Amino acid sequence: MINSSPQDRIDTIRSEADELGIDFPILIDATQEVGEDLAFTHTAEVLVLDPKRQVAYRGPIDDTAGFHPPDNPVKHRYLAEALDAVLVGETPDIDAEVVGCPIAFPARQKSAQTAATAPQP
Repeated sequence: MINSSPQDRIDTIRSEADELGIDFPILIDATQEVGEDLAFTHTAEVLVLDPKRQVAYRGPIDDTAGFHPPDNPVKHRYLAEALDAVLVGETPDIDAEVVGCPIAFPARQKSAQTAATAPQP
């Protein structure tokens, strides 16, 4: 996992991981360099790479935006479907929008503003 939200504190991340039963490493991307390079836009967004390290799937984990209250059970497991497809050599055919919280990338926003105001040849 990668956490590219600079406002998140390590103790909060650790507590939430424990609460959710996440027992694998979480990269704290405090400088947002990894999130920028991978072009993440929202929390709970995942990438699946194929054996050639090409992005085979970019989207949500499932249809609940990462929250599984009793009144919102998981109906579509997009990540599992994508992994199943890649494991048998197919390209996932999944059209699902990431609805997690947007991640602010100040450097990305500054670059976009600079490009928008640059003189055109």
